[in-house]
Amino acid sequence: MAFCENCGNKLEQNSKFCDSCGNVVANYSDVANENYNVPPVKETYTQPGYIAKSSSEKSFTKSKQFKLLIASIVAVVLVIAAAVAFMVFYLPSQSSHTVLIPKASALKSAPLQKTVDDLRKQGVKVIIVKEFSSVKRGGFVRFTNVRPGQRVQSSSHVTVIESKGPGIPKKGVVGQPLEKAKKIAESMGVPVETYNIISTNTGKVIATDPMPGFSVSSGSSNDGVIRIAVGVKDKGIPADLFGMDKDEAVNKLRDLGLKDVSLHPHFSSEKNLGKIISSKPALGTKFSGGHVDLYYGVDASETKNVMTKESD
Repeated sequence: MAFCENCGNKLEQNSKFCDSCGNVVANYSDVANENYNVPPVKETYTQPGYIAKSSSEKSFTKSKQFKLLIASIVAVVLVIAAAVAFMVFYLPSQSSHTVLIPKASALKSAPLQKTVDDLRKQGVKVIIVKEFSSVKRGGFVRFTNVRPGQRVQSSSHVTVIESKGPGIPKKGVVGQPLEKAKKIAESMGVPVETYNIISTNTGKVIATDPMPGFSVSSGSSNDGVIRIAVGVKDKGIPADLFGMDKDEAVNKLRDLGLKDVSLHPHFSSEKNLGKIISSKPALGTKFSGGHVDLYYGVDASETKNVMTKESD
């Protein structure tokens, strides 16, 4: 079978013209004999310098590219792992280290200030809080947030209690039941004495010597003894009139049957202005009846009234 030289269309044998493009078939008899069953050769364009690769070469190139991709991923993962390890293990070791808190035996034998200074030199932030205790003044009492012999980070905050010596805490004694207050007083390691005092708050501690917030050495007797006054019910001048508003105190005495009451100004601190600071008979003493003088606090603006009362 022959093909058209112009368009490549298949020609019928002995055709003079191409049925597709109308091209004249030259020497159709010769074409029929020579080109029968031979299709026309199509020309292909090849880019200058281009070398076609075989299928085996293409397969090798793809395999090489895949291996490079895998190697790149592994390298990135290793870099990330190294960075994490650096931040987790190396940086903390460079920025801080552990410090040993001294054991109890060392804390009792060494001056507290030396222990505090040693801890601070190692980076520990030490806070000192002072409170009354049986330990001598300036001695170590306890830590509040660590234990002796424990290891802590150098950047830790440690609170240490320093002793002010025996005394009465500002809170937790006056106004408390005798059993609780006495336990606190006895923990100071000094003798404790209790006394009954007339009060409307029976069974509660009304007053102490030394006063709350003061050491035993500053007590009225200066004999190293803590004295506790506990309220009892009896006829007399209630000790808890102290600090009470002057008019309220007068009404309290009248409710107790003591009708003959006089008020007198007396110089005092600012916190006791207008409040009872003393009496005659004395606060907390037994008294069956008669005249009662109550003294309330005033400042310098009441000097004239105070002088007039005293002259009377």
